[in-house]
Amino acid sequence: MGILYIETCGDCFLPRRKCSCTACEAPPWGGPRPNPPAPPGGFPLDEVLRRLARLEREVLALRSEFTGLGPIIETILEFINLEQGRNEAFREFFESIEGEQVTVVTTFDVVEGIVETAGVDVVVIVTPNNDIVIIPYTSIITASSDEGAVI
Repeated sequence: MGILYIETCGDCFLPRRKCSCTACEAPPWGGPRPNPPAPPGGFPLDEVLRRLARLEREVLALRSEFTGLGPIIETILEFINLEQGRNEAFREFFESIEGEQVTVVTTFDVVEGIVETAGVDVVVIVTPNNDIVIIPYTSIITASSDEGAVI
């Protein structure tokens, strides 16, 4: 909630912009008048207060929107961290069995072959037909080597 301070005239108690008495023409210390002259038709105090109330409502609405986004952002960040950890685990697994036979169950098929390369976010497998299959870690459900290692 904001505070709006309106300086009033000490003689007539009107807002200084509406007052035209000699006390309001110039401050006692001299120099220019502290407030610019009132716009034609007087100082629109009601309009300022209406706008201020509208802006306060908008600020509250924006705060509630951002407050609602907090849990969503946290969930997304947790998911990203989980995926990064999962990718690292797959990479370590495939690096440890490079050149060995592997069976990978993916979201699209079951792939059997020899691990050619373990990349940052994909594994390259050469099938018995000499087909090269590039599998993103995000598509892997499980993987197992012929030596019994399973991830």
